[in-house]
Amino acid sequence: MNSQSLMDDVLSLLDWPAAIAAGGEEIIAQNSQWIDATGCRSEADAPLSLADSLRSFTPTNELFETLCSESMSAGTLTVSCVQQRDTQEQLEREYVLRWRQLPSQTEQKSNVILILQDNPASEHFAEILGSQQALINRLLVRQTLIEETERRKFGRSLHDVVIQDLAQIRKSVLAESGPGSSREEVVARIDQIITDARFLMFELSPPVLEDLGLAPALEWLAEYLSSRYEVKVSIAHDLNENMVSKPVRIILFRAVRELATNAAKHAPDSEIIISCVSNNRAVRTIVVDGGPGFDTTLIHRDADGMKGFGLLSVEQQIRGIGGTFDLISSIKSGTRATITVPARHKH
Repeated sequence: MNSQSLMDDVLSLLDWPAAIAAGGEEIIAQNSQWIDATGCRSEADAPLSLADSLRSFTPTNELFETLCSESMSAGTLTVSCVQQRDTQEQLEREYVLRWRQLPSQTEQKSNVILILQDNPASEHFAEILGSQQALINRLLVRQTLIEETERRKFGRSLHDVVIQDLAQIRKSVLAESGPGSSREEVVARIDQIITDARFLMFELSPPVLEDLGLAPALEWLAEYLSSRYEVKVSIAHDLNENMVSKPVRIILFRAVRELATNAAKHAPDSEIIISCVSNNRAVRTIVVDGGPGFDTTLIHRDADGMKGFGLLSVEQQIRGIGGTFDLISSIKSGTRATITVPARHKH
């Protein structure tokens, strides 16, 4: 058996992509796995260099410099190669490239055997990153739909609260002698529009939240919901405002508003209890109602993401600030939502 056959037989026994390079420069033997991994094949009439064989891998300069200097007889190098997973997606895959110089009885430069092994950690993290990117894409789409739903809600409120009443006033003024056309009645209706618009503004972003803080804003919310929906809302808090940053304050308020408003709409005959406490580690807010409850699995089961926008948005935003959102509910057993966010520490 000649040396070429021996090298081919040795490489064929290996499960990994492997090749032998004469003097670390020209490929003189390679197994089928190496051909598949590199996409290059040696031809009898056109010898293949190691550099050409590894042209799709980076970085390899260190390898070639080492082989040329003969400063090391063996070594490893992490290299990557972009591979086409399908017609639309490319995946960067990492390998551990191992090489060893083979003993030589001649004065010529030693041959080098090279082996490519999958980097399990890299492959694992690549899959994780791919899954995370897919999740991010879905969340971005969902957030866009949530924002569009909120815009529509605001548009409907603006139409019902302001536009329709202004249209009726205009019609009455033009009719002059029609019903509701007296100066006193017109002024009274304008005053009502101003009041309704002010309530709408407060509902969207109450100035009390910006001016006084989270606890007063929650107290205002309790009074507002009691007045608008004629539902009993109780609030208890032991909150240190210094433990809550402005972004967290805004997100917490929006979350409580969404939860409490849902309870006021769907559980009008039950009491809604809002509590908020803080310590050196966390701020915990709980919204409880004794209403009809619901199946919480339906929120995430909707494939189109068209239901439970508000609750999904709450969960997404709370997790976005490093907090947790726990929702417990069942049919005829009420609902309990718990939001926990890290406290802000002043240094």
